Amino acid sequence: RFSAAAAVLLLLVAGYWFVQQPALEAVPMKTITASHGSRNHFLLPDGSKVWLNAGTTVTYPVSFEKDSVRRVWLSGEAYFEIRHDETHPFLIHTPQMDIRDLGTAFNIKAWPSDETAEATLIEGAIEVKPKNAADVAVLTKPNEKIVVYAAPEKQPAQAGNADAAIRSEVIQQPFTISVVAPQAGDSVLAETAWMQDILVFQNETFEDLAVRMERWYDITISFENESLKKIRLNGSFVNETVEQALQELQLIRPFTYQIENGRVVIK
Repeated sequence: RFSAAAAVLLLLVAGYWFVQQPALEAVPMKTITASHGSRNHFLLPDGSKVWLNAGTTVTYPVSFEKDSVRRVWLSGEAYFEIRHDETHPFLIHTPQMDIRDLGTAFNIKAWPSDETAEATLIEGAIEVKPKNAADVAVLTKPNEKIVVYAAPEKQPAQAGNADAAIRSEVIQQPFTISVVAPQAGDSVLAETAWMQDILVFQNETFEDLAVRMERWYDITISFENESLKKIRLNGSFVNETVEQALQELQLIRPFTYQIENGRVVIK
């Protein structure tokens, strides 16, 4: 009886103490967005620098002081210059992977609708954890790019498909690592050219390029000619209007188009 009474008293005291404590304050969050057709640049609360490509959203706490880890959430493409703080690690969460900064400058491309996500390290070091590979952490070196395949089970290899070999490898390896460098005769790195208002495309399908052009020019693009979707294109746009860009693409592969009220139809 004595033990039971003591236990009840202890619960009452603990309950009273809990009720009297002030509720833990939820840290307010802030969201920065670069709308389609524009780019953005801002500072995080710790002084880290962030550049956003068109259509990108970053969410973060208004203060990093109440958490031992500095966290941000990214949807889209952004370039980061992180202010190093060994006592407060910096983590970037994306739909396909988590990136831990180790004092670096790097570019991340992680669109929720894409089959792949990329992290390109410019200087320093980052640790990448693909969400489709449990207990895997990849440490990258400067000028390395890791490509994470977000959903390999949704990428079946097809006979005669140029991507079949790559997709078959992805089933065994959920990511790939490659060295990046400017193309011959050029000083611009394709992965970060967007920061200089240059849209670079290398061996991209017209369908994938159209998605990037939609964000870049704030337009919508549809295809009446389905066969054009899978042709592969190389090149770059520097200060071109959407009509000038389409005219340049016509030099690679003939097609016609119609533009009306921000909508482009490829025929």
